[in-house]
Amino acid sequence: MNGRTFWTAAVVAGLWMTGSSGLAAPWVLQAGDGNSDSAVTSIGAVDRTHAVAFGLQKQPGSDNAAPVKLITSDGSRWSIQPAQGHKPDAILFVGDMICFPSGRCYAMANSVSQAAGIDIRTNLIPSIDGGKTWTWPPATQLMGRTVSRIVPVSDRELWLCDGATVVLHTTDGGAKMGWKVPTLADGTRFMNIVEMSFPTATIGYALNANAKTDDKGVETIAPEGALLKTSDGGETWTLLFQGQTEAYDRLWMTSEQDGWMMGHTLQGFFLRRTRDGGLHWEDVPVPAPTFQVNGQPAPALKWLNALWMFDAQSGWLIASAPYGQDQSVHTIFRIQGGALQEVPDLPTQNVGALITLACADPGACWAGGQGLVVIGWVDDTVVPPADGTGGADEAAGEDGASTGDGTTPEASERDAVSAEDATPAVDGYQPKDLSAYWDTSSSGGKSGCHAGTLPAGVAWILGILGLAWGLLRRTRHAGS
Repeated sequence: MNGRTFWTAAVVAGLWMTGSSGLAAPWVLQAGDGNSDSAVTSIGAVDRTHAVAFGLQKQPGSDNAAPVKLITSDGSRWSIQPAQGHKPDAILFVGDMICFPSGRCYAMANSVSQAAGIDIRTNLIPSIDGGKTWTWPPATQLMGRTVSRIVPVSDRELWLCDGATVVLHTTDGGAKMGWKVPTLADGTRFMNIVEMSFPTATIGYALNANAKTDDKGVETIAPEGALLKTSDGGETWTLLFQGQTEAYDRLWMTSEQDGWMMGHTLQGFFLRRTRDGGLHWEDVPVPAPTFQVNGQPAPALKWLNALWMFDAQSGWLIASAPYGQDQSVHTIFRIQGGALQEVPDLPTQNVGALITLACADPGACWAGGQGLVVIGWVDDTVVPPADGTGGADEAAGEDGASTGDGTTPEASERDAVSAEDATPAVDGYQPKDLSAYWDTSSSGGKSGCHAGTLPAGVAWILGILGLAWGLLRRTRHAGS
């Protein structure tokens, strides 16, 4: 643990594993540092015993928060270490992350180095050992600050969206990526794809929206909300609706017909579901919270922060509300039979912002947020998926480029890797300059987005705070 003090909650087996399903299985506090300026910002769940998280931890005696990685190999006890970026001196900020039972994980990462000015890089980085080690390409990366959402089809096939590149697609774990612009038959292009969901490799849905927040926190939403569908793996698209003055925060299609949508307007949040492939959407009521804060009724919910669906009828939803000055409270809803039921007696006592959620299967989930909190939920009446897909332990140590429990840095600075000096592929991952593989068929040219270096005169601390603030604001509730 590198000499850092980190508190891990003791988990009593009888409390952690219960003999009844649903809400009777409690969420259990597993980790936290008690500091409101610390936060877990992303979690990836491999299986019921392996998970990884990234976040920011307030440093003792300082106003700074440093990026950290948390990891568990038994599903309950978490260790912590600094999150290292693409160079030995670089630190790593992770936004979205996804993990698979095979032990493969992917993270959208910002790496910040001060070696020569301020070098901020962005890329999709992979892990093949359940998040223990991560590999950074030894080259100028593809997506200089251009995407923030990872949409999985399988542990090798991913779609990336919510950024200036519009949409990226890979079928080999990120070694090669195609740049796409969802386009209708009449030539209409949708350049603001913020969410996608692929229930199969060929059938997918994409949400377009144009919402912006200025430096004073004032949001504007343009009437550009649209839903598109593809039935051929993104080659062609059809329009299901358009012209909505809405922002979209999550789309989860559990099949070609059934799906859930989480978003907001300037008037407040909404939660909807479809039963006919996105042609019609119905509002799902979100109950008023029943918990109390300091003996007083909870404030009205303002944000929907995280959604995870197992099928058309069941899943989890996290919601929150502002409380007092620069504080927030949260609650968790269990979705069963398509209806929401609030979870009572959360171990966090509903205090602070709960930001992120990931599940290994319908019987095991983790959530994280403010205070570097991690809470876990396991229902032992739900049979876990059959093993045999590799798993984090089986994959550990197979990545020859990884030498420690952290992010494998690049060997040296260079703008591209030629064929003769490229290292051998490791489990399908070839560390080349991925910009060479951009698909130019959608637009007749490359997007023009590439990694860059900020002016040397920009203060280091501004770079750190800017990235940290961006991560915490991605769920629109940190300290607001």
